[in-house]
Amino acid sequence: SLVTLGNVGIGTTSPARPLEVAGSGGGAIINLKRTDYGTGQGALAFVNANSNVCASITASRAGAEGGNLIFYTVENDPAVTSDNPYLISARMHITSGGNVGIGTASPSANMHIYGSDPVLKISDTTGSSGYATLWLQESDLYGVKLKYNSATNDFFNLSTVDNGTENTRMVVTRTGD
Repeated sequence: SLVTLGNVGIGTTSPARPLEVAGSGGGAIINLKRTDYGTGQGALAFVNANSNVCASITASRAGAEGGNLIFYTVENDPAVTSDNPYLISARMHITSGGNVGIGTASPSANMHIYGSDPVLKISDTTGSSGYATLWLQESDLYGVKLKYNSATNDFFNLSTVDNGTENTRMVVTRTGD
């Protein structure tokens, strides 16, 4: 349906946005289909008022039937502009095998961060009375926990989890002891 305000509705007669697709039972699916066998399979581009792509999500082929997702963004620099969603900076890749790469097009692990002095930041949203944990685990029964706890004098803890039992192995206090 096309309403007088210019909104387009597919599966609805009263679209509330410029494009609204409605369907029941999983029917609200939009297909972007390439009809030849090239590598770029489609893109969703986010374009600013100057008709420049500022971000995009694209798909690329991985073998005969597999697919990768690639997330692109452009920095806030007027000299860096493009109307092509494939020609701005790729920031994150999700491969057909499920690996996620930030700063790399070929992640070699489930999560692969690549860059000059890369940082993985884990923040506690409760402020100064909470903690953050990095848990490297084989399962819920086995692993290693690195904990930061600002609410106690035991600022940093290293513990092991063996058969479900957590044991503190090292503690660094607020004063460095």
